[in-house]
Amino acid sequence: MLYVNAIFLRLKKMCNRLLLMPLMLVTLHGCAVFDRPSSYYKAVALNAFYDPYTIAPLVGAVVFGIGDLDQQTSDWAQRETPVFDSPSSALKASDRLRYGVDTAASILILTAPAKEEQHWLYQKSVGFLNAASSHSLTLNTTGVLKRETLRDRPNGSGSRDSFPSAHSSTAWNYAAVGRRFNHEAHYAEGVKTILDTGLNLTAASVAWARVEGGVHYPSDVLFGAALGNFFGLFIYDAFLVNADQKMRISFNPVNKEQIFFMSTPF
Repeated sequence: MLYVNAIFLRLKKMCNRLLLMPLMLVTLHGCAVFDRPSSYYKAVALNAFYDPYTIAPLVGAVVFGIGDLDQQTSDWAQRETPVFDSPSSALKASDRLRYGVDTAASILILTAPAKEEQHWLYQKSVGFLNAASSHSLTLNTTGVLKRETLRDRPNGSGSRDSFPSAHSSTAWNYAAVGRRFNHEAHYAEGVKTILDTGLNLTAASVAWARVEGGVHYPSDVLFGAALGNFFGLFIYDAFLVNADQKMRISFNPVNKEQIFFMSTPF
């Protein structure tokens, strides 16, 4: 399983290196003509936006941004460290927990049943590329916002990339992807609920650990959570739901590098 997760991480790094945000969707679907109307994608976007795990943290980020609540909560969390004992322990925990939710999402992609008309390897390839594309969109958008907002970190380190939290956005992106694939599985409903809850609690722990660690304000991690959840749901629902036709795969050399193209028409 560690080997499979390593492949997934390598794929995500490749996407981050080669693709800009708009190109991610082109890479996922090649030059296929999108027969679905624009209203379909608008509906999918609205559904992802109004999902409880998008809208609730977004509202929370706004609330914490009012007055001194952000600063007061950050100061308290760093001083009391109620969960992780110390800021340094919190930062270490945030890395381990994010890796954990990433691994869990990878396992759920692998264990989701393949449709009868699709080859197992085909479906898993599409699933992992979808997850990697979603992750890259989340990470690139987070990076753009960091560079535009230039918010100082609460620990006074001098680093001006506090908003939003990349740990939180990517952890919640993994959780959103994992929940979608979990719902495809043939587990009992009680098991699915437990897995969903585990994904969400782990992602929330990552976010809070960044606050206790003094590297983010609550509004940073809450906005990051909303961002990651939105992209996780939108990419899955827009490009995997009912996308049953066969995929074409090709490798083309560009500047001495092999570029991976996939085309899956609707």
